[in-house]
Amino acid sequence: MAKPKSKTPTLDKLVAVHEQSQVCGEFMEWLLTKKKLALCKLHKHCDECYTMGLTKEEFRAKYEDKTLTPNSAFRNSFFGIASAKELARGRFNAPQCGASNSYVFASVSVDSLLHQFFQIDPNKVERERRALLEQLRKQNA
Repeated sequence: MAKPKSKTPTLDKLVAVHEQSQVCGEFMEWLLTKKKLALCKLHKHCDECYTMGLTKEEFRAKYEDKTLTPNSAFRNSFFGIASAKELARGRFNAPQCGASNSYVFASVSVDSLLHQFFQIDPNKVERERRALLEQLRKQNA
């Protein structure tokens, strides 16, 4: 006879991996707190690396009177100089973040990593929990 389909498959999976997840999480916390090791990832340039977080309009307003002339010795945001082409585009041609080929701190929580590793969708967990609570409320009403 076939086993009836669970109404809470994600919660069931969460319960099934709880012990493993607990050990993994404690190990990661130990690395972070006791060994002072941080999670890092290779930096990938994004729009902010070229725009310094400014919109095109803000970029142009900030650098319009500081354009590159033929006699300018430097060309980067540290000195506040943009070429005419960069002004037109509203962004620098080269990244200005200073993080080329380097590692940056990963801004991800241990919980998020564990959810990803065990392939558990936290939104589905929450929906199933709410559905269970609603079912209990109806039963107790």
